[in-house]
Amino acid sequence: MDANILIVDDNVKNLQVLGNILSKEFNSIEFATDGRKALDWISKKKFDLILLDIMMPEVDGFEVCKELQKDPAKKDVPIIFLTAKNDTESIAKGLGNGAIDYITKPFNKIELLARVHTQIKIKKANDTIKQYSQELKLKNNLINESIRYAKKIQSAILEPQEEVLKNKFNNYFIIYKPKDIVSGDFYWIKQSSHNFYIALADCTGHGIPAAFLSILNYSGLNIALEEKHLVKPDQIIKFMHEYLVEKLHKTTDYQSIKDGMDISLCVINKNEHKIFFSGANSSIYFIQNDTINEFKGDRCHVGDIYFNNFKYNSTEINYNKGDILYLMTDGFADQFGGKYDKKFKKKQLKEILKSFTDIIFYEQKEKIEEIYNEWKGMKEQTDDISIIGIQL
Repeated sequence: MDANILIVDDNVKNLQVLGNILSKEFNSIEFATDGRKALDWISKKKFDLILLDIMMPEVDGFEVCKELQKDPAKKDVPIIFLTAKNDTESIAKGLGNGAIDYITKPFNKIELLARVHTQIKIKKANDTIKQYSQELKLKNNLINESIRYAKKIQSAILEPQEEVLKNKFNNYFIIYKPKDIVSGDFYWIKQSSHNFYIALADCTGHGIPAAFLSILNYSGLNIALEEKHLVKPDQIIKFMHEYLVEKLHKTTDYQSIKDGMDISLCVINKNEHKIFFSGANSSIYFIQNDTINEFKGDRCHVGDIYFNNFKYNSTEINYNKGDILYLMTDGFADQFGGKYDKKFKKKQLKEILKSFTDIIFYEQKEKIEEIYNEWKGMKEQTDDISIIGIQL
């Protein structure tokens, strides 16, 4: 068997006997006649097992064991005490100092070999596990580095849009909480000569696949506005549906129709004081004269081929200065938590928004995050969470 074994004993005859027994089973046997020489050997070579006597001059077996336990690189080497000391106190001390086994002299050859074989197999299995663990850790670090870089890319796309929002509205907030490092939620904000466009979308799933899909959808919205010159929200969402079906080469196969997005899209015309809203599986909340109204989007999923002939609707909303508009994905409402570990639900969130009429916007954001964290508690975040609030 391929293994490096160190035998430590101040009795040369014992070394010879043990060497003869073990050399027939294992290919590498080394010897040390005292504790200091043992420690010197161990500093130069890696061993799979150490057979260690206790009673030796200067540095005894207990001290050798203690020294090895101090070194993280050596503490995993299995030590079997092989000694004439057979009292309970010595056995307890040996095992307490880090030995894996304790054999008293005179020993039984068959028993000795069985115990040595067992401990070497365990050591090699642990070494393999440790190696795999290190490889997994390295690969995991590389993956996380890639994901963090993907987050930078996603942030580079989203963050400049907040400046557009900031330049247009004095009072606003954005809550953006990915479940993982990157998110399937994204917002899209554009300004034209007459209209202000704002969308909040939730792509299928979360994490890396959803983040890829969010970038694809973000690009599609830009194409709809800048290349196709579509201005109505229902037209833009219709285009996005066709765009996704084409880009993802969707068929009637079940596996190919799952990916898509839900979206709220508002076109705000400041001259006419109107909001034109279209949505897919997503609502907006509009507060006017202390009354909150929910405008629901169509019950469909952008990119689902079963909605290929679907006609998206558009809602026209008249607004006054000081009215408030909220867009959100379903992450907060679907968060499990509270005393009974249930979903927060849209109704409860709607009541909270209604109560915020007189609260300034940066405090609204803080309050929503505080309520969310209290509700979630120590539970895992269920989904990506995004909320945008605007005072018109």
